[in-house]
Amino acid sequence: MGFFNKLFGGASAKPAQAESERKSAAPGSLLGKIKADEQRWNVTSLTNADPHYELGDIVIVHSDRDFYVDFPENLKPAVLAKNPNFIFHHDKSFDGFHYYSDIPMRSGIYDLVERIDKHRVLAAQEWLAESNGEYINRRRWGVLHINPYGTTGRAGHNALELQMYETDEFTHRVFRSIFRELQAGDPDMLKMKTATEVNRYNAFLTDIKVHTWVTVSSAQGEQLVFGQRGKLDVTLCDELSDADRIEGTLKFSFANWLTRCLAKELVINQDALAGLEGNIKGYDLFLDKSDYTIGLTAGISLDQGRASVVQPLASQGRVVPCTKPELGRMMQQGMTATGEYALQALAARNGIDLR
Repeated sequence: MGFFNKLFGGASAKPAQAESERKSAAPGSLLGKIKADEQRWNVTSLTNADPHYELGDIVIVHSDRDFYVDFPENLKPAVLAKNPNFIFHHDKSFDGFHYYSDIPMRSGIYDLVERIDKHRVLAAQEWLAESNGEYINRRRWGVLHINPYGTTGRAGHNALELQMYETDEFTHRVFRSIFRELQAGDPDMLKMKTATEVNRYNAFLTDIKVHTWVTVSSAQGEQLVFGQRGKLDVTLCDELSDADRIEGTLKFSFANWLTRCLAKELVINQDALAGLEGNIKGYDLFLDKSDYTIGLTAGISLDQGRASVVQPLASQGRVVPCTKPELGRMMQQGMTATGEYALQALAARNGIDLR
């Protein structure tokens, strides 16, 4: 059996247990050891499907909630001078009111409203001071609620539901600014261990990224494709987008999210990646504690007929055999923290210990 055949090509082995039972990454297993060692990468694993989520196990849906922090009134003329079409949103919390009274109690950050007022000014000033700033208050998708049981409500089943909320770039900047201030004081939000606990801080979860590995079949066996963002990384890493909405529904397409981002990474037409739904797997949901971003690791396998799409990366030495020596060699070159975490967890699922 090929290195990644079980993970990408075959049927699931035994299903993982739900989060409350904490059996999705058994302590004695390699995957359990990766979880026990996750402080190395400054992440907290929130779910670990064993061996993986099938495409239909992951549901991403718009909760029909939105959350906004408005730009300071006295600075609106300055940003409009840079972009007359800049879009503002009035203050609005998850409960539909502008007081933000619902989030301090839930998060335990009782001075959060005062911090919002302070950091809306700081974030606006920082944005206006950027020499090469792009002054577009684009829509973003934040994570309102992580449901580790999925929509089935059953323990012992590989399933995950992510309920999203609508926000914007400025709100994202405000809460990143608040987080940096809180981060210096070793806050409780960095000590959360479960999805249920992290849900309390959903106002800070204004960013979600998919961290995806691509494997390619070849005559020499399966190969893994590395990306590069400064250091070596997963093949692709990108945010959920409006383009991933399923028309006429509140749902997002996980398959479109991955293939859209892969097409963007490879600078090819997304149509060249049509029909890959059966080649997609999900693995781990995690919290990147460096910036309080939610990450979801995944994989896409390409057959030999599509191998040419990764040739530009192969010519840069970023497509390597899926063997322990080769993967270890790449890791020793230096990887991003989340990239190394994703590689270690993926290898562990097939009995390869890269620690």
